[in-house]
This record gives sequence, structure tokens and C-alpha cells, in this order.
Amino acid sequence: MQDKDVVQSGSALEGKHILLGVSGGIAAVDSVRIARELRRNGAKLTVCMTNSAQRVITKHALEWATDGVVITDWDSDMGQLQEFDGILICPATKNIISSHINGIMSSPLLMALSAARSRDTPIL
Repeated sequence: MQDKDVVQSGSALEGKHILLGVSGGIAAVDSVRIARELRRNGAKLTVCMTNSAQRVITKHALEWATDGVVITDWDSDMGQLQEFDGILICPATKNIISSHINGIMSSPLLMALSAARSRDTPIL
């Protein structure tokens, strides 16, 4: 077992691909623990971080926690637009919620939320 591996404790999310959105706020430090718990329940994770979140927690911490891709900026791949089984925004700051409600797409995470809305993908 490698350092980044997790022991699976359940299968509730087995086969599900979840986008974990991490916005700014001190609660972003808990995103590592939450990511590990999602993986323990079988989820495959992709993370999308806002610029504000990157001032609280590093991309490398979430790469370790998820053993997956962490999107922090615009790129030609646009991985945040792929289809996900669900999106979990944690923490969900007032800024990210109000931007999403008003259709603002000023970050990769907000673009992912817009795409999810058009596909009826569950957003928590």
C-alpha cells in the first residue's frame, strides 16, 4: 500500500466520478479529509480549485488526497467540462454560490458548474 492509497470502507460511490470543487475560505483545509473519505467509499475524484482556495491549501495536498487531477487554471484540455456523476463544492463560499446563481463564469470551477446545470448533474 502506498502513502496515497486508501482502505475502502464502503461502496456507496463505487464507479462514480465526482468533481470536488474547492473554493476559498478557511474550511478548504478540510477538503483533504473529505476527498479521502469520498475515495474510501469508492469515488473517483477530479478537483477544481479557485484562486482563493489556492491561498489556503496547495494543489499538491489535493493531488495526494485524491490520487487524481487537480484543475487550478484555464487550459486547453478543459477537463472541468467532462461529464461527472455529481459535483460537491466544499467549502461553498458566498462568492462561489452567488457567482453560480448569476451565471458568472470567471473561473474553471464556475464553468464546470454551468456545464453541470445544463446536464442536470447533481450539485451539492
